Amino acid sequence: MSMTRNLILAFVLIFVFLFIYQLFVFPPPPKKPVTQADTTAVVDTQKSTKQSIDTITEQPQEFVQEGSVNKTAATMHIDSLHVITPYVHMILDKRTGEILSYILPEFKFNGRPVNLIPENASWGALRTKYPLTWMSSNYPDTIYLSGSVQDSLVFKALTADSSYIIRVIRFGEKPYVMRVSLRGIQTGAIEVFEPTIGITQKNKREDLRYFKLLVSESRLRNYSPKSLGNRKSFELKGVDWVGTRSKYFLFAVIPGKNVTRAYGIKNDENLIGLDLEEYGNAEYTLYIGPLDYFLLKSEVPVLSNAYSFGNPIIAPFTKLLLYGFRLFHRVIPNYGWVIVLFALIMKAVFWPLTRKSLRSMQKMQELKPKIDALRKIYKDDPKKMQEEMLALYRKYRVNPFSGCLPLVLQLPIFWALYSVLRASIAFRGAPFIFWITDLSVKDPFYVLPILMGVTSFIQGYLQTGTQDQQSRMITMFMPIFLTVIFLNFPAGIVLYWLSYNVFSVAENLILKRFMSKEE
Repeated sequence: MSMTRNLILAFVLIFVFLFIYQLFVFPPPPKKPVTQADTTAVVDTQKSTKQSIDTITEQPQEFVQEGSVNKTAATMHIDSLHVITPYVHMILDKRTGEILSYILPEFKFNGRPVNLIPENASWGALRTKYPLTWMSSNYPDTIYLSGSVQDSLVFKALTADSSYIIRVIRFGEKPYVMRVSLRGIQTGAIEVFEPTIGITQKNKREDLRYFKLLVSESRLRNYSPKSLGNRKSFELKGVDWVGTRSKYFLFAVIPGKNVTRAYGIKNDENLIGLDLEEYGNAEYTLYIGPLDYFLLKSEVPVLSNAYSFGNPIIAPFTKLLLYGFRLFHRVIPNYGWVIVLFALIMKAVFWPLTRKSLRSMQKMQELKPKIDALRKIYKDDPKKMQEEMLALYRKYRVNPFSGCLPLVLQLPIFWALYSVLRASIAFRGAPFIFWITDLSVKDPFYVLPILMGVTSFIQGYLQTGTQDQQSRMITMFMPIFLTVIFLNFPAGIVLYWLSYNVFSVAENLILKRFMSKEE
């Protein structure tokens, strides 16, 4: 039966591709106000950041005399400063402004808030490779920044030749955004962001697969750790931004005044970081936060191309699904039920094709004796046999490929859905019901894949029946094949296929009842 061979081929192509792809390859989050219980001390922003940058610049020697710190002591003891915003809890070194910890309370990893600075890192982010003697900033232990205004932290240092450097970090303008400026640099400095993003997934290998160095010029260029080597240099002239990404998070630098070069680096675990070279009075913007397309598009549009929609053929479908899920989620707060609703919508869209396909399959069953007779008569003349079979199909108005059509048309949608569920941060940690606590990872107990296989068997039985041995073999083989392939797929994609199967079974029962009445 040519139709069944085409159906098998369609299935095999779809799932072999997805299996290989798996191996090798929204609104912005709501502000959560930090209460008194969230921090040991809440200090008024205006009082703690009232120092004037211009005044400090004009009087460098005064703050040197009043806040001198021994360089050796400074390296042996870290005087930490907790900066709490509605989105981030940072721990900085009071003397250097180096970010030692960068915690995102809204995202969890191993039951705790995500920390984008790896705990085993030898240093944090924003460390200057320059012979400096940093002066104490005299800030309290904890500062709360409401985000309603632009708040600034000022850090000061002496160079080896007794000149001065001032680092200013501005917060509050956009979520997860900091504006950094260095003043008083006479010869040059390098800001260090290594390692920029730590592992934030239980499946470490899965997370490392997404680690890339990104360079955005006229188009976005991606560099894997392997292609990057140990170190790679990029001139920033004409570059919109440069950064690193993991599966769900982004560390990006938007170069400003006198930021001339970036160096991509990696450590032994293939975690990718950056060095940033600056000269004179330098400025740049940092984004350290979720790789959320809608958030980036709304707040930092230049970074929106960091989110990948896949290849150009699938990208429109991926984007459409992302917007559709976001719209549905405003009404249905559970993404699992959103996926079920989407499966129902897809079944409704393909209803006319499915009805036509079922009719064609029934006619093919009726024509089977005639087809078998032609094969017997023209077994020694394949060309003549093909001509006679085509004439038979035309006479009875049967399209042997119609059974595959709904599946083939769904391929780009299925691929796009796979991309969305696999890489969209909206599905990270999104629960469904019972044991399904994260739709972006596989079902830990494999219940959904098994149920999907059972419903595939029922659906195949209803479509082909048990009239011949070949149909029975296909009905048995395909559910097993699908179940094995889907075992390690994200629970969300398995839920979609399971839901689609359930609706297909109901659809087949209804269509067969209507068609029997018509006869």
